[in-house]
Amino acid sequence: MNVRPVGEDPEYEGYIRDLLDELSTVTKIQYDIMINSDNHPGRKDKGGTWGGVVGDVTSGKAQMGAGPITETAQRREDVDFSTPFMSFGPVVILKRPRKQVMTLQERFRRLFMPLSDSVWLMSGLAWLVTSAVLYIISYVNPYDWRKLMKDKQATLREGESFTCLNTFWFTMSTLMWQGYTRAPRSLGARIVVTLWWKYVLCFIIMYIASMTNFLRLGPTPKETQSYSYIQRVEDLARQTQLDYGVLANGSTQQMLRRMKPSVPLCVVNPSLLCHFAPSTLAFCIICAINSSFLCHFAPPTLAFCVTLRHDS
Repeated sequence: MNVRPVGEDPEYEGYIRDLLDELSTVTKIQYDIMINSDNHPGRKDKGGTWGGVVGDVTSGKAQMGAGPITETAQRREDVDFSTPFMSFGPVVILKRPRKQVMTLQERFRRLFMPLSDSVWLMSGLAWLVTSAVLYIISYVNPYDWRKLMKDKQATLREGESFTCLNTFWFTMSTLMWQGYTRAPRSLGARIVVTLWWKYVLCFIIMYIASMTNFLRLGPTPKETQSYSYIQRVEDLARQTQLDYGVLANGSTQQMLRRMKPSVPLCVVNPSLLCHFAPSTLAFCIICAINSSFLCHFAPPTLAFCVTLRHDS
């Protein structure tokens, strides 16, 4: 709920205000809004006294509390909750790794990444073998262009159609889906060319399909290696590259205080529960955007803040 000052009296707006207005209309009750001075849902101190919104309700300072308050077993022991209007699980946000500007060499290398090195090697070898076999057949076969030129049945240009260099150029042009001037005349050479065309067709289809999947991939392993090794809470506690925290006095912080992992978070890395806990959600998001900070809180609030960020 947002508070907007209008003259001397503040004006409240947001989902909680609309919910209270609807509740007032249905039940015919009157209410006054009072902002909690602690600015958090509720936390029980070591003496067993509640603070925050839950503390206002238990102490009688307020008859009802409304807001994004997570229903936990500890809070249910002292206050009654209405039917939740939203259910969720915890999420984690952190700054997206920035992609480095690729050099010309790296851009050129990306053209060959859809296929493995062995495929490129075998394709090059297939091109050399096919060109060599086609040249040998065209050289010794009496029905091909070279023999016809010697018999004065073909011009000099036609007789040079399948010399050594022209044969390699012919197979390369078909690999690139380019046209050609003359095809082989002999049956053996035409069989070799037909098989080569079939291979070229399969190769190009495979390359395009692999390139499409390659372009749809997310961050590269190099871009995610800074946090991909974190699989459990203990992994997060042992590392020192990422700072992390939760909203101060929230349900997530209380849950982490009560849990007993094999590696206590507060002992291994005290930044989460002892030294650093953002007091507001806005501060938590700013830390995640501007630094290598990992923040842990509720997904509906995250979605709301992301929506506001896109709309602003």
